[in-house]
Amino acid sequence: MSVAADYAQVNARVRPELKRSGEAALANAGYTPTKAIRLLYAFASEHASSPQAIADYLEGAGAAMGRRDVPTDAQAEKLEALSAADALVQGFLGKYAAGVRDSAADGPAEVDYREQELVDRYGEEWWRA
Repeated sequence: MSVAADYAQVNARVRPELKRSGEAALANAGYTPTKAIRLLYAFASEHASSPQAIADYLEGAGAAMGRRDVPTDAQAEKLEALSAADALVQGFLGKYAAGVRDSAADGPAEVDYREQELVDRYGEEWWRA
């Protein structure tokens, strides 16, 4: 059996500048992105019986960077309004524009990237407000 068959691949989307700066910082600390991800997964696996420990660890890392992955109330309200508007548009397209590609049909990955798409479209200032 090949070495490659012994591993699974992990894919993540990050902004190019974050990827560059993150990889440079990891290299400076003596880590590869792969090793850093393996350490994160190992931590999660070791604490599988304590989801709160994992959340605390990740939230602590985010707080240390001055960031939170959990939307603020204002951000959640914006997401809810945009999701409702998207549902209306998709309903309209489904009823009146047969044959038009439905982005929601792409599956859950499309929904997973909604926040990033909104930031890309409207900018950080809009999202942070």
